[in-house]
Amino acid sequence: MYRSRLGTDLSDITLDYVSSIKDDHQIAFYDILGSQAHTLMLYENQIITKNDA
Repeated sequence: MYRSRLGTDLSDITLDYVSSIKDDHQIAFYDILGSQAHTLMLYENQIITKNDA
């Protein structure tokens, strides 16, 4: 079902995913900082609790 729904070989999808790891590594630090900033904003606006954060 998974393969037929996507219309391509799973190996092609896997290769596309693996080939982006180098790019992902370059932005990972900034992605984490953005997630932390978003969590802090949610906490400061009392949308989430300290335990949620």
